[in-house]
Amino acid sequence: MFSKYIAKKNVLRTVLTAVLVAGTATGGQSALVSGDPGRLVLQPDLAKTLDRNQFAEPGLLLASEGGGGGGGGGGGEGSHFRPNDGIRRPPGQIFRPPSIFRPPREEVAPPVIIRGDDGVDERVTRNVIAFIRSGTAECAGLPPEYRADCLAQVYYQAASLLRGPGYADARRELVGAARRIERVVTRNLDRSKPPIQTGGKTARPVRRQAVSRVNREVRRIVADTEKRLIRSAGRSAKRRSHYQRIAQAVGTGKTILRS
Repeated sequence: MFSKYIAKKNVLRTVLTAVLVAGTATGGQSALVSGDPGRLVLQPDLAKTLDRNQFAEPGLLLASEGGGGGGGGGGGEGSHFRPNDGIRRPPGQIFRPPSIFRPPREEVAPPVIIRGDDGVDERVTRNVIAFIRSGTAECAGLPPEYRADCLAQVYYQAASLLRGPGYADARRELVGAARRIERVVTRNLDRSKPPIQTGGKTARPVRRQAVSRVNREVRRIVADTEKRLIRSAGRSAKRRSHYQRIAQAVGTGKTILRS
């Protein structure tokens, strides 16, 4: 593609050089009439001095548009470059360079992301564990009917702190647990009581008579999330160690759901 571009560029350069030489031979008369940017028009007398067959490249012709035909040129309308598409255009039409004269677009390879076999970070893991434990402790200070939904909000926020490719599975499990708990709360929601704001979380209450049933369901969800976190760690020993610690922090939620 690039060699084609160079060849076509050389053809155009030859045309322009011939035009300038012909202009000099006619006593310094300007060989080009250019009224608009991008227009390339030859003086009628100079157009006849050029061998149009020499430059008859595909897609690019030097054609006389004068009223006297190929050898007359007495109409004074001039000649111009036009695409070789068989369409007759009026004299002086603006010439748009075909794509063969544009440099080929360079293909930029996408960035290569190199990931380790674990992708986890000690600081991130410690922060998430501390957040889950402190959030669970805040939920424990709420009335029993608010604790389940509070725990769901803790898991949502903890998932948002797990940044990095190595935590993708842990994020998925925490978000999944939060959604499952929210569905249990919604089925047993007490609409007669307002939500409670605590530590940046909004907890909704369940009906008092449903607290025991809700807590049993949520405890099963928490226990299942612990197992799923450990299984999702993969083969990396380092990541498995981090996931196990996160799972232990999640498991503390079961202690505040005793009824």
